[in-house]
Amino acid sequence: MPIRSPVAIVLAVAVACAPKPGAETLDGGSTSGEATGGDTGEPTGGPTDGWVPPLDCENPGEWSRKFGGPTNDTVQGLAVDAAGNIYVGLDLRNLGESAPVQFGGFEIVPGELSNIVVLKLSSCGEVLWAKQFGGPGDQYMWTLTACGDGVVFQAEAEPGTLDLGDGPISERVFFAALDGAGGLRWTHPVPTSSPEAWLLVADMVCDAEGRLAMTGSHEYGSVDLGGGPLDKDDGFVARFAADGTFLWSRDFGSPSRGFGVAYTPTGDVVVTADVDDTVDLGGGPLGPDAGGVLLAKLDGTGAHVWSERLGGSGINGPSALAVDSQGRITVGGVFIDEISLGDQTYTNVFPESVPEVDGTLRDGFLVTTDPDGVLQWSLHLGSMYDDDVTQLAYDKNDVLIVSGLVDSVFAVRAFVDAQPTWKWSASGLYQVYAELSGDDAVVLMPWIGYGAAFGDPYDDDPNSDVWVAAILR
Repeated sequence: MPIRSPVAIVLAVAVACAPKPGAETLDGGSTSGEATGGDTGEPTGGPTDGWVPPLDCENPGEWSRKFGGPTNDTVQGLAVDAAGNIYVGLDLRNLGESAPVQFGGFEIVPGELSNIVVLKLSSCGEVLWAKQFGGPGDQYMWTLTACGDGVVFQAEAEPGTLDLGDGPISERVFFAALDGAGGLRWTHPVPTSSPEAWLLVADMVCDAEGRLAMTGSHEYGSVDLGGGPLDKDDGFVARFAADGTFLWSRDFGSPSRGFGVAYTPTGDVVVTADVDDTVDLGGGPLGPDAGGVLLAKLDGTGAHVWSERLGGSGINGPSALAVDSQGRITVGGVFIDEISLGDQTYTNVFPESVPEVDGTLRDGFLVTTDPDGVLQWSLHLGSMYDDDVTQLAYDKNDVLIVSGLVDSVFAVRAFVDAQPTWKWSASGLYQVYAELSGDDAVVLMPWIGYGAAFGDPYDDDPNSDVWVAAILR
């Protein structure tokens, strides 16, 4: 689940119904693993340091793995497929030494500036393959999600400098899909009106047939997802076929940004966005006084089903969305002063800044509706320090898994019908991706993470390594 923006949650696993006690740290450490597949990077088979927990793929339990080297390894995405395989998206930046970087049993040499790296791990953290995509200049990834037995990602590179396998990509912005073996499925270039035009996809999700839905924003110029240029400074929702062909897109028509998107059990698309002005997706105008949280359902063709705004006056907005097996919709987000959700108005516990905290302190919220958008329940998540919701997922038992800050500490929590049942937290983790895996695990990958949070007492440098960990629920 970044705290950077939300990355799609793949609803592929279940939680054990009996709650487990939380833990502040977990056992594990760094390892290289054994190379078992892939064709990029050289398998070396040796560990990268002396602290190596065993790999037990029969009973993996809680584990952590450390990868990296002297380069700046930046986490850009985390995804888990239905079989429990873990996909990691990284920007691998050359800091001048071009020193090899170890990813499990694979060694990758950084390119000229920044390269895209995609890793596939087993459910117990064994690196199965490592793919490096680079060329002259910069290549970098923005967002990654699981799609079938592979992944889809959004990335950028200088036009004509990057070839993923079907010829040089003609546009700076593009989407690409890889299969489970790391082979290219398709690419989809996105023309832009200028080099300054910016497309930010905050969330992506695939349905069972591999059709991709996404939401985000475009700014500083128009972008063309396939249906013609979209104006600048708008949020959007779009859908693509399983082969990457554009199907449709809808702009929100307001200074806005999409944050979460999900499919319903009946194939509709649900989206949430932060909007400032009046928006009309087909159900009539929704004014800003109704709140900054837009929640809408569209059918498979992009036609309006229903839409509403939540939150009332004040500074508030969504950050994540999930749909359960019954079609109920949960939105998570943040607010500064107060937020109104149905008949409830919640007030920030402590909105003022304090000397050791930079800026106003935010609180989090959860709100759940039925499939028709009728509010069912809401929760205020607040403490004396920063609280938020960054990613949401429902497992197959319709247990809601929430990741984000609790009292300025990263935490994963489980809720059943608004009642908390389980919590895990750790200090020293920042901007964390989290995905459900297996029947009772959550996979974590921090943008920045001190090894001590994962049981390595010797790692106090957050800048040189990439951590992936699994915790049991």
